[in-house]
Amino acid sequence: MIETFKKSSKLFCFGIAIAILIMTASTAVAETPEMYLVIEDGAGDGSGDSYSEVVNVYMANTAEDLYIDIEMENGPYTNAYMSLRPEFDLDMNSSTGDQDWSYTFGADYSGSFAFMHGYMRLINESNGEYISIPYTTEGSTYKIIIPFSELENKKYFGFKVHCSAPTGGDETQIITYRDQTSWNQFLNSAQHTGSPLRSAPDTNNMLWSAKPLNADQSLVSGSSVAIAEGKVFANCVGEIDMYGNPLGEIGALVAFDKDTGKEIWNATIDVAEWGSWSAPAYNDGKVFTSTGQDTNCIDAATGNILWTFTNPTGEASCNGGPAIADGKVICSDWQGNHYYCLDENTGNELWNHTVSGNAQSTPAIFDGKIVLTGWNEVYCLDMDGNLLWTVPNPSKSGNLCGSPSISDSSHPTTQLTDYIKGDYDSYGYSMVYLTTYDFYGDSNPALFALNLTDGSQIWNATIQRTDNTPTIAYGNLYVSGGCSGFSESQTFCFNATSGELIWSTAKEMNGIGDWTCSPTVADGKVFIGKPSGAYVGQNGLVALNAFTGEIIWESPNGGGTSAIADGVVYSIGGSATDVTLYAFGEETGDWNPWNDPDSEGLPDGTYITLTEVIDAYNCFRNGTPAPGTEASIDLTKVIDMYNAFRYESPM
Repeated sequence: MIETFKKSSKLFCFGIAIAILIMTASTAVAETPEMYLVIEDGAGDGSGDSYSEVVNVYMANTAEDLYIDIEMENGPYTNAYMSLRPEFDLDMNSSTGDQDWSYTFGADYSGSFAFMHGYMRLINESNGEYISIPYTTEGSTYKIIIPFSELENKKYFGFKVHCSAPTGGDETQIITYRDQTSWNQFLNSAQHTGSPLRSAPDTNNMLWSAKPLNADQSLVSGSSVAIAEGKVFANCVGEIDMYGNPLGEIGALVAFDKDTGKEIWNATIDVAEWGSWSAPAYNDGKVFTSTGQDTNCIDAATGNILWTFTNPTGEASCNGGPAIADGKVICSDWQGNHYYCLDENTGNELWNHTVSGNAQSTPAIFDGKIVLTGWNEVYCLDMDGNLLWTVPNPSKSGNLCGSPSISDSSHPTTQLTDYIKGDYDSYGYSMVYLTTYDFYGDSNPALFALNLTDGSQIWNATIQRTDNTPTIAYGNLYVSGGCSGFSESQTFCFNATSGELIWSTAKEMNGIGDWTCSPTVADGKVFIGKPSGAYVGQNGLVALNAFTGEIIWESPNGGGTSAIADGVVYSIGGSATDVTLYAFGEETGDWNPWNDPDSEGLPDGTYITLTEVIDAYNCFRNGTPAPGTEASIDLTKVIDMYNAFRYESPM
């Protein structure tokens, strides 16, 4: 959001020309942003331009768009905009040293907000072309979605604020971008990176829990969810046995309210056979499920089934859910040894591919390539179904039961923390990460990194048997393994490029990690489940430090592969007879500087957190008292708190 407020001279007490505030803990469920760029504009007499510092951001391995709020309360600037520019060598032209691309968005302002006019578009400064940006208005705020996912190879960029010839006196401007509000498919995107790299809760506070209203239905143990349009979509079955196999013919897709857990609609679908824990997927107003012999397309708003494709072999899918990209839906039939490509809008079959061994994975899709597996081989196809390469299963004795993930072609060379990023190398190829499940032991390599270009092996590592999909964030690879009753559980962090082990949790029976639970990563945290003690399912969620593996928090609830949206973590967990969907996040509006457990009053000699600074500023800006108290927050208090935070001095 670009926010401006009339600034008293006291604001110079901030003691900075430019401050970069990066939020380390979300304190609101929906709208609190987590990256701030602050610029003070000097004289404000129109005599010159003002620029912020550049903040480098790494968004490789994500297919998400950028959500930004822009608010002008009085419009004191001639114009103001924000630039996205490459800040790494890999984005420079090697022969000229020039930037290969540069995009700018913003608005022109004249007079008061009522007379504001603006352009909402993304401009490619190298050729003058632009992409129109859809936006809505709420009062004085523009809510913009920048189609960053459409900008191929533009995932490394710098934020930079530019106020051109600012007028209207000394003003402060804040630009933020919001958390992504959706988690569209298994592990967030068709790449299966498992990371939105945005905010996530710092505590195990549970916002709500939910089950289907129909008492004959149960959430699928070990499954994950899709999140879009303010709803959480989850697959359900009826009664199951100890291995997760359904004992009846009940199948359903249930839509829960994302903020409350209230059931919105319930659609009947084919029962998930073989204990399948496949996840639903969302795209363009439609939800897709692959359960039993059917792949369904369901209206996300109403729950009405729009079309159904039934596997021609009569075989049911197992664990591999639908993957969606470029108007195509990829599904499978497990023992039928086929993957099918369907038209997203009609369900018509476009092509199919036969594999060696069971077709179990949720395919990974990136850069026009589809990677899928049979138990015995790895395959790479183009979007038209043409085979680009195939390699034998690299494992000595394990089967390719899990789903692949794909990294971007450029890899961090330094440990990355928060949102300020390090150096990068471009290797000219992406990597495919795969795991195997060995039914007979855990002594052989079970984690593999392949070159997406030709399938050649880059590195491997020995971990426990697993159906995990390795997830990718901060230049690292996160994976877990171990199956209750057969092998000990453990969670690992490897360097994604070299395969070097960075950390691992303790190896113990029913420890941290599980063969059916893939990690997800956000805000420097890894979310992973603890096994229930049964063959399938989890009973407990743990948040680990993404860089050290240390436990940040844990809960006895949830544990299935998490989905993250708006800073809230959603996870399914529980015993076979009591499977529940849980939402973990920070409560909205429960903070003030007098009762926060980290502050315990002002002044009291304690240290102030960045979250408290931002919340205090919001109370001041909105003219509202701190929640839970009649006391107001004035500008002096905001300045004092900011200085205490900045200089790491107690209040």
